[in-house]
Amino acid sequence: MFKFDFDNQDDLELDEESQTDENRATDMSGYHKDAGGAGDPLEQGKERSAGAFREFSLEDLLSTLPPKISYSPLTVPLASGGTITLLRRDLFDARFQLIATQQDENNEDNAMIGGADMATDNAASKAALEGQVNDFVAAPSDLVPGVYEGGLKTWECSLDLITYMEAQGTSGISGKSVLELGCGTALPSMYLVERLLARPIPADGAVLEPTVLCLQDFNTSVLQLVTLPNIFLTWYLSSFMVNRRENTDTAQEGDTPMEGHTARVVEPGDVIIDEALLETFKASLRLHNITLRFISGAWSNFVFTSTLSEIDFILTSETIYNTASVPSLISVMKRSRDNVGGLRQIPPVIFVAAKVLYFGVGGGVKEFGRSVEEEDGETEVVWEVTHGVGRQILRVTFP
Repeated sequence: MFKFDFDNQDDLELDEESQTDENRATDMSGYHKDAGGAGDPLEQGKERSAGAFREFSLEDLLSTLPPKISYSPLTVPLASGGTITLLRRDLFDARFQLIATQQDENNEDNAMIGGADMATDNAASKAALEGQVNDFVAAPSDLVPGVYEGGLKTWECSLDLITYMEAQGTSGISGKSVLELGCGTALPSMYLVERLLARPIPADGAVLEPTVLCLQDFNTSVLQLVTLPNIFLTWYLSSFMVNRRENTDTAQEGDTPMEGHTARVVEPGDVIIDEALLETFKASLRLHNITLRFISGAWSNFVFTSTLSEIDFILTSETIYNTASVPSLISVMKRSRDNVGGLRQIPPVIFVAAKVLYFGVGGGVKEFGRSVEEEDGETEVVWEVTHGVGRQILRVTFP
């Protein structure tokens, strides 16, 4: 049982000074006892079956949204001195949806994604696995390797990536393809969506450059419960939608959204989701030429399909804590450059945000760097925090 422990709260606390080294101690004792059967070889086999590579369309995941989402605002300080407010789905709300889904007597027919998409799954294994996921979401454990990788919670290094991207500027993202590995709550991608939606709609009828965001997490349930809802909430709070709601009219060509990272006072609340709102969401994505793709499964099974063949940027945060999974993560990064050639001449730009050391499990920046070097790659520190528990952002390159 591995626990980062942000003051025993459900989610991220931004008071870094209170997050001491002791708070990040690791307790591996009693892992099998607490893991709800995870130590049993049969159960381990069931868990691994969830690591199969799967791609989901936006329509697939939109069909899993509940009629209402509860959210709370997260204000992220930026390097420029300003702030940006993002909306995150409340963890209790995600838990409620997961519990409600599991209580459905027709578990197979009423799975969060229809039978056509899950035809290769064993229904009993899926029910047992998701039951374990729910157990660990509600328990004091932040993750269980091979079952639940902590994706429902927000980790502080994802905020570091936002700070870094804002300092560097995001204009270069427009027209590119971005892959966020181990996305979880997807804060970095949420920030990119916010920036992409801030692009003015050309008055001359020109089409905005097409941008693709690919979001990957180990757990399908994480994509359903927090990843897509958070992206949806980002759109809902975007300056584009705020202007639209205030004007009550459909956005017209030539409309210019509010400039910059406007500070907004946002209170916790709910969004009622109906078919009309979903259609407006999809229409907004088309208008801004944004394509969303979703992938679940283990990195060891990751496949660069034709839809993933031209990745320009790879982002990942808080994903190198487990040294056992680092080789698979590095393999995905290294293989991403195999598609260089033809019209594509530049390998993807890769950024990894992580703590210098994950106490008790051996993972951390130095260990990751050594593993990258063993694969003939290099790491460069491009951003860091030295007070408290050290954190860095690395740029990873392969020859």
